Amino acid sequence: MNATQPHTDARAAASTRLASLRRFLAAEPDNQRLRRDVVDTAVAAGEFQYLREFAESRLAAAPADPEAQFDLATALIGLKDFEAALGALKFLDGSIPGVRFNTGLCLFMLGRFAEAKPFLQAGYDAGERSAGQLRLLLRTLHHVAEIDAAVVIADANATLIASDPDLAGTAALLYIDANEGRKATRCAHIALAGNPSNVDALVSSGTLSSLELDVARARAAYDRVVELHPANGRAWLGLGLLSMTERDFKRAIGHFERGLQTMGEHIGSWHSLAWAHLFSGDIDKAESVFKHALEMDPNFSESHGSLAVIAAMRGKREDAERLIKVAERLDRNGMAAKFATTLLAGSAEESRKMLADLIETVPGHGPRFAATLRQSRRP
Repeated sequence: MNATQPHTDARAAASTRLASLRRFLAAEPDNQRLRRDVVDTAVAAGEFQYLREFAESRLAAAPADPEAQFDLATALIGLKDFEAALGALKFLDGSIPGVRFNTGLCLFMLGRFAEAKPFLQAGYDAGERSAGQLRLLLRTLHHVAEIDAAVVIADANATLIASDPDLAGTAALLYIDANEGRKATRCAHIALAGNPSNVDALVSSGTLSSLELDVARARAAYDRVVELHPANGRAWLGLGLLSMTERDFKRAIGHFERGLQTMGEHIGSWHSLAWAHLFSGDIDKAESVFKHALEMDPNFSESHGSLAVIAAMRGKREDAERLIKVAERLDRNGMAAKFATTLLAGSAEESRKMLADLIETVPGHGPRFAATLRQSRRP
């Protein structure tokens, strides 16, 4: 029996039961308990189109029926029409737990993470502690870059996390971006033990293996992720960094470009792409990509520092010095600005050596280089 068989069998059984319940309801249309049983069984069977039609027929007869309105929203969520589901939910009391959670879920699925957060946070503050609710809250906080707040919540719910593989995978990825390697390792092991195809845990495992210089294991994890979920930008970023460790810059460029198709707002991926172009010897392309990153965020020091590197390599001292000053004003510890400063001070031979040394930091995701590429503007 494969991993999906129990789920398939349960749906088939629910569909069979639903057919019987619908016949009973036709004979007793005013039986409220039977009606709820029909709704719950339709959800279990995944019969969301039927549920939508059922709810709409009740609303046609009683437009102010809040139960029918909630059922309509549930059906629309099942049909992945999250915008329409929000429209149905807005007529209901947002303080009701189910309404509150579903509103947060819809906003999350629409990518409106900042709007989703208050609904999910309110549920948590009210004591709601289901694995699904906690997972959605952690993912939302992660998306809005409230990493510290998410870690506090994850730490406080370690027992619940240990009991649910999907939640453990979410926590593993969170701990990766919080630089909590031991916690990330523990959560990834829990997740993969329960579900070897957990994407978040596989991404976490790939990242941890990269940090341990286990390139083969890291590549296997990332390859599995893109097999399961080809749009996972983090896995493509990881594969690109691994290709850079092997000095296969053409392949790295391809990986980074693939990842940016779905992670175009992640400035670290753009920097990864630019450095790959620079390492491959295409200074013009590298400069173009760094300029794009600067347009994305004029206050990110590494973009100014990286353009200072380009200016220094072109022999444009005044431009390089100006860009270094801006970069250091934004972040005195910026890696690229330090590199540019050394380029200005050294000979051509020293510059080439430093560039070679810089490439060598990639395999271990060195403390200044790959950490910047991987974590800046976390995806």
